[in-house]
Amino acid sequence: ADAFGLEIFMPGVAKDAIEISLDQGELVVTGGRTWKKPEGWAEIFRESSAVDFRLRLDLNDAVNVDKINAKLEH
Repeated sequence: ADAFGLEIFMPGVAKDAIEISLDQGELVVTGGRTWKKPEGWAEIFRESSAVDFRLRLDLNDAVNVDKINAKLEH
């Protein structure tokens, strides 16, 4: 009752490719996924490709920005 929760799924995005920022009441989460074929491989078919994720949320006055925290799993 006294907290908000946000869960974001970014499949295939490495930990070091995720950035979380807070600026003037806006929470921004970005990340990217790339794939490099191994040396010597000939690419015939690829089911997924490079993707950039970006989520922007405007936070209202009910959010205490001093108490925002984040954790990364998997």
